Amino acid sequence: MNMQKQTHQRTFWGKAILNQTPFLIGTALVGISLHLALAWNTTGNFDQVSYQIVANIMQRGGNIYAETSRYNYSPLWAYCLLFCATIADAAHIPLAAVVRTFLTCVDLLNALIIGMISVQLGARRPWPAFTAYLINPVTILIVGYHGQFENLAMLPILLAVWIGLRRPNPPLPAILLLGVLALLIKHNTLFTVWMIFIYLTPTRRQAEILLVAALSLFALSFGPYLNAGANGIFSNVIAYDSQNSLYGLSILLPGYLSRPIFYLVMAALPLLARYQLRMPLTQAVELSVVVLLGLIYGIGEQYFILPVIIGSIRRTGLYWLYTCAATIFLLGSEHNLAIPHVPSLWNTVWLAVVAWGLSFFLTWKPTQLSVTQEIR
Repeated sequence: MNMQKQTHQRTFWGKAILNQTPFLIGTALVGISLHLALAWNTTGNFDQVSYQIVANIMQRGGNIYAETSRYNYSPLWAYCLLFCATIADAAHIPLAAVVRTFLTCVDLLNALIIGMISVQLGARRPWPAFTAYLINPVTILIVGYHGQFENLAMLPILLAVWIGLRRPNPPLPAILLLGVLALLIKHNTLFTVWMIFIYLTPTRRQAEILLVAALSLFALSFGPYLNAGANGIFSNVIAYDSQNSLYGLSILLPGYLSRPIFYLVMAALPLLARYQLRMPLTQAVELSVVVLLGLIYGIGEQYFILPVIIGSIRRTGLYWLYTCAATIFLLGSEHNLAIPHVPSLWNTVWLAVVAWGLSFFLTWKPTQLSVTQEIR
């Protein structure tokens, strides 16, 4: 019976994709064109300069943690920059254009998976979710102009969600691998990875084992750089903070309160979502990134893409409100397009995030659904 159901789902998904191919192609062309228009016609911002510095160090075999304070991640992204720099040098084009073109390709893949997830949840057409992400202004401004790579870090998360929806008991090595990849690309995915582990393992104990294993592999990735770069790894990666006292709780509470609140809530949230609220997988992952943006004490503009990636699957009214607030902020931001007279107020985005986060708790009613079953 289960085999018949899975065969039916695969057939339904395949027909849905084929029937909507013209819409998907049209949207893809528009979305990619908008991404590339910014990628190839703007120089980007501070981060693009940092990428060039890191790429230069990697090309001469240097230690990125000893030679610059402008690298705040595991070594994996540095190798991505080395790959992009090799292409840029061979083609005699700017590194910034190559990096943002690469991330545009990642966005296309993300959009396809988002569309596939929406069909897996029972949507008749994949293109609304696909479109909502790929031509979302926040997506275009963060990836096409800013060039940050949250979208790459969230790719393994999306794959884990898709696998979890298709297989009630997915293989744990595969889930661990996807969680490790997300952390290695960008460790601000930590709590979303924790949510995935809680939902896609049979017991809490197994989720904890996967989390310890993932964090251990993340730590081991720095091994080759420890000899000369230990201080840089600690100060520029582990102890690194984004901008403080600009956004959300960081302007309402002192750090000694806002930080423990953030960590305690984010650690407990997966347990609350699965065992108390009995929230389906996709909503739980959406909740994770929304609460992250609501409670985080250090902020970067690139974080604003995180709720858009997961929120594009369900596309609630508050998802659209958040999109409007974040778009206006980015259009006026000095770190993005900096359009004159467009108000760039951090806390208009935060208020939209808070409203979105509260909506989960004010409207959600616990059900007896399995953790991978979804509200249609």
